[in-house]
Amino acid sequence: MNKKYIVFYFLTLITCFSYAQKDKERQDSIFKKADKEYNLQNYKDAYLSYSALLDIKSSSYAYFNRGLCSYKMGDYKDALNDYTKSIAFGAIKNKYAVYYSRGLCNFMLANYELAELDFDSSLTLKSDYYLAYTYEGACYYYTKKYNIALSLLDKSIELENNYEPTHYYRCMVKYYMNDYYGSIDDCNLALSKNRHYNCYYWRGLNYIELKRYQESITDFDTVLACAPKSEKAYYYRGTAYYELGKYIKAIEDITNSIKLNPAFAKAYYSRALCEYELKQYTEANNDFNSAAALGLNDENLYCQRGINYYQLKNYNAALEDLNKSIQQNPNIETTFYYRGLVKDKFEKYDESKKDYDAAVAISYYMKGISKFNLK
Repeated sequence: MNKKYIVFYFLTLITCFSYAQKDKERQDSIFKKADKEYNLQNYKDAYLSYSALLDIKSSSYAYFNRGLCSYKMGDYKDALNDYTKSIAFGAIKNKYAVYYSRGLCNFMLANYELAELDFDSSLTLKSDYYLAYTYEGACYYYTKKYNIALSLLDKSIELENNYEPTHYYRCMVKYYMNDYYGSIDDCNLALSKNRHYNCYYWRGLNYIELKRYQESITDFDTVLACAPKSEKAYYYRGTAYYELGKYIKAIEDITNSIKLNPAFAKAYYSRALCEYELKQYTEANNDFNSAAALGLNDENLYCQRGINYYQLKNYNAALEDLNKSIQQNPNIETTFYYRGLVKDKFEKYDESKKDYDAAVAISYYMKGISKFNLK
């Protein structure tokens, strides 16, 4: 080979090596800067640094870490796109974490079925990853598949008993499975790790179901101290006051609930019940009408409004509502009793007697069921 060409070849090789070395040094410098900014929680700056790195060379690691920055900044769609690109490269270490992270993005975007697939992929790669069990269980909770949710959350707790969100999600699942004592246990475990007001909210709901109304009120007090714009906390505390016969306090709370959410149909119905107990029949009638206009689907609405019409001496309207109530549910003794009273006002005594007989029959039937359940 010509000596001139040999010299040129080696000079070119040295130059390329020098450029490659400088390029690698530049990449390493950006990597260190990006990682440092991420660790300092400067997510916006870290995002820009990882983007600069990707302008030089695409890599699974850079996409994944930029996705982490987007997730921390609440941009779940951008994070999801970067995690997908990271997975496409396929060479990243701990790939299970990328699937898990993409699953979290889908979870935050309420794409629960896609999230379930990602968590499954994560668990295929790492079968003892308790976080994936927790949030896959949460997905099934939101799609109301409570049995599957419970089994996944149980598995997560077997692997790690000290992760507060797992107990939090399991308390909600147990509530909807009518396991109120079990739900309270999980609320208490979650509260022992992180005293978040949401756990007090769910414990308060359980206390209502168990008729422990004063304890419920105490928990909703805590919720409202932390979240004063929670219409549901006002509503359920008002419900507890109603059950304790404290109707004025109940009305105050339910009214606050309605102020925060004027379309809360059930709140109007509950306030009407309180007003009825206070013999505020006109106000109760207005609230029953509001609940009906907002589309409340409660089989007791026609019954209660019919009874209220009876107190207002509007017997035609009372009869119409009580008839509708019986069509919806022919097993409410109170409806037959009040329809009997209305028919007495119309002097239809034969018909009223039939209604009284029906009310007595239902009463005895329900009493028999209660005795059977009590053995």
